[in-house]
Amino acid sequence: DENINTFGLNLSEELQTAIQNTVFHDFPKSPIMSKNELLEKYDEEVSDLGFDSLKMFSAMDQTSRTSNVGETEGIRVACMSQWIQKHNDDSDIFGYRLLIENVGSDRVQLLGRHWIFEDASGDTIIVPKFESGVIGQKPILKPGDWFEYQSGVSLVGGSPGKMEGTFLFTRGDKAFEVPIPEVPLIK
Repeated sequence: DENINTFGLNLSEELQTAIQNTVFHDFPKSPIMSKNELLEKYDEEVSDLGFDSLKMFSAMDQTSRTSNVGETEGIRVACMSQWIQKHNDDSDIFGYRLLIENVGSDRVQLLGRHWIFEDASGDTIIVPKFESGVIGQKPILKPGDWFEYQSGVSLVGGSPGKMEGTFLFTRGDKAFEVPIPEVPLIK
């Protein structure tokens, strides 16, 4: 089975055929036109949709390499990073987004966070343990509730780097820590 590399994706002929068939079936069929006539008529649109689909697969592949999910004591943390741009001081600017979900059965409150960002040279940026709140907030999460926020970091030593940390929560009068899973910081 020959593999074809398109937009950084290694696609087998079987997968390419499946994508082509899916793209073809997404367009309206006319009982008077043959498949070849229809493909000729919609050649540009089919091609554009095919390229858009491949770009989407490429973005999904990048997302899977720059995200991670963990769960501790009924708190699920999903984290995703993305390279934004080079800064004028030649550092790499990354954005990151977190989704914190209470999958447990008790009400909890997020009180603080601790971050460790590391660049390619091994230099670190540390947000002290436990810096108050997240983006100025200390959300209360009932069972089933979630909280999402995004922020960013600039790494002087460049990519690849990584980020990880810990959230501090309370459940009633008991404090507990929830690890933030390690996420790569890559271009």
